[in-house]
Amino acid sequence: LAWVLDHRSDTLLGVVAVCFVTFVVPVKAVGCQDEADGNISEFSIVYRFPGDFTYRERVEIVDTFEAYVEERREAWGVEVHRSRLRSTSSNGRTTVHLQEERAEGMMSREAVIAEARDTLPQMPGVDAQIGWSGRDGGEVPQFTLYLRGEDTATLATLGEEVRRVIKNVPGVLSALPDLEEEGGEEMRLRIDRESAARYGVPAQRVGQTVSFALRGTSLPEYHDDGAEIDVFARFRLEDRENMERLMDFPIFSNTTFTSVPLRSLVDTEVGSGLGTIRRTNRQTSWPITVDVDPDADMMQVRAMVDAALGQMNFPRGYSWNQPSRMDNQEDDQARNLALMLSVTMVFIIMGVLFESFLLPLSIITTIPMAMFGVYWTLYLTSTPLDVMGGVGLVILVGVVVNNGIVLIDLVTRLRETMPRKEALIEAGGRRMRPILMTALTTIFGLLPMALGDSTFIGIPYAPMGKVVMGGLIAGTILTLFFVPYLYSVLDDMRDSASRWLAWVLRRPESKPQPGK
Repeated sequence: LAWVLDHRSDTLLGVVAVCFVTFVVPVKAVGCQDEADGNISEFSIVYRFPGDFTYRERVEIVDTFEAYVEERREAWGVEVHRSRLRSTSSNGRTTVHLQEERAEGMMSREAVIAEARDTLPQMPGVDAQIGWSGRDGGEVPQFTLYLRGEDTATLATLGEEVRRVIKNVPGVLSALPDLEEEGGEEMRLRIDRESAARYGVPAQRVGQTVSFALRGTSLPEYHDDGAEIDVFARFRLEDRENMERLMDFPIFSNTTFTSVPLRSLVDTEVGSGLGTIRRTNRQTSWPITVDVDPDADMMQVRAMVDAALGQMNFPRGYSWNQPSRMDNQEDDQARNLALMLSVTMVFIIMGVLFESFLLPLSIITTIPMAMFGVYWTLYLTSTPLDVMGGVGLVILVGVVVNNGIVLIDLVTRLRETMPRKEALIEAGGRRMRPILMTALTTIFGLLPMALGDSTFIGIPYAPMGKVVMGGLIAGTILTLFFVPYLYSVLDDMRDSASRWLAWVLRRPESKPQPGK
């Protein structure tokens, strides 16, 4: 440390060289993944059935697919499977989780997906496909395209045509709308305006009558000996379980002063309801998620989907688009913003504690020093910087500055009784042992994570452990030498600035000479 303080110019050249090597060699070699690799061993059987199927018929279809998976449990190495079916939707999904450790005799994951794609049960009216359980391309190979227009029903019809086109694109496993987008079959009553006007029946009265028939209405509470009893009035079950009985319900006419049946005032039709109406940028949209074969090239599949949809003729006012990589950079910007905010908050806290602007600068430099260890660790272990690695960077910012804080805090107190150089050397000697102890305990505690293969839904924790561990190793070693050096440089800059400012403030104003 004393040599570093005595040879500051040579040390500065060394710091520049280290920074150059750090941000040129490993950064170019270390790959960055925008998305973490998901658990490809988890796939889904997605199926659609006609909307007029009863709930019991839909459950029978689900039972058929579950029995299909159960027959292949041992050959596929199925760990667990679960199904999802909403009573109001025409879509269902059976998710199959395969064992991560493939035992002898089990089919490979690729073979399982290929067999499932070729041998799915075929049932009349049921459209079954292989897909993934994730959404919006986050954890599995898939992406979402959006149909845009004004009318949701028209978008739903276009969505069916788009699905048929996309399914024929090589590399596409399935194309389905969001399970929440579709509702169930419903009976619609449309007012016959001519009949309603002829009988003098406003549409509001028809709506109130149907609402009362199906939902009922609450009446004032009944009080009996201090007790409050809720009273609810509605049609008898036999009057509301049959549509024909409902259509015969009489409605008073303001024109004829007699009752007319409901069927004389409305037209009936059966249609699919909407589970959700989604709007993007003030325009109605209909998302379709496209599941891609993991062996296919994602960019090539996207290009072929673009070409296939480009040949379709969309009605006027309706279009489609799929988020590009530029559109998906908002998540990357959010992660970068989190890293910048963590550095900013650490700097502000240190500035408040030290009551100085320059002292935190000498400590904050431990962060780029830690980057030296981060990228070289990833480079030497051939590990890409993925999402979990980005989380590790945010954690590292708050951990690696601790060593610099305890060192500079002691230097500040020692300078009250001794010169700066002696204070730096003395603080380095006193704090070296606790700094090494705290750093080593953290580093060795991260070894199981960095060297293990534990995952969360298929996303490995190892990159995060390697990022924090490598950054701590480099940050701890370099903190003991370069933080005192940078402290002395910044302290000299502060003294020079103070002397220059004092000279400017004390400089007498020039006075005009006599006769001039």
